[in-house]
Amino acid sequence: MDVDVGTNNENKISGKRSKRSIGSMLIGNIGEEIVAYELFLRGWMPTKNFLGGFDILATKQKEIKKIEVKTRTLERKLTEVSENLRRTFTISKNELEQSDFVICIIYPLPNWALIVKSKDIPRNKDGKGMVFARFNGKDDKNFLEEQKYKSNLIIIT
Repeated sequence: MDVDVGTNNENKISGKRSKRSIGSMLIGNIGEEIVAYELFLRGWMPTKNFLGGFDILATKQKEIKKIEVKTRTLERKLTEVSENLRRTFTISKNELEQSDFVICIIYPLPNWALIVKSKDIPRNKDGKGMVFARFNGKDDKNFLEEQKYKSNLIIIT
């Protein structure tokens, strides 16, 4: 089942409406809540951004970070994860320009997130960015794309 999503400001301005499944929207919301919770545990004050361009505004004392969260699912049972699980995270030009960091999560793997500086993500001709995530399912710490994006793999304990 697809639903019209009217919360994307780019689509409102252009008059276009995108279609996303309810499941896709829920997975996206779950990823944002996971990131907000982890930021809170680390002393940050996360606030949901409803204006577009990025998902979470995080503040800690005088420091402010704009964070875009991208969430993908395993698309199979956790016990069936093979050695080379691959997911692609697509980030729009607007999201890349307005955010400081992109946090990539594969749900329901609760113990890792790939944190990439927006400026380090390569862009194609139309300005969109892609993060290609591949990791070894036998060892959660073996996230193979970590060095490619000069990023930090965070293992949540």
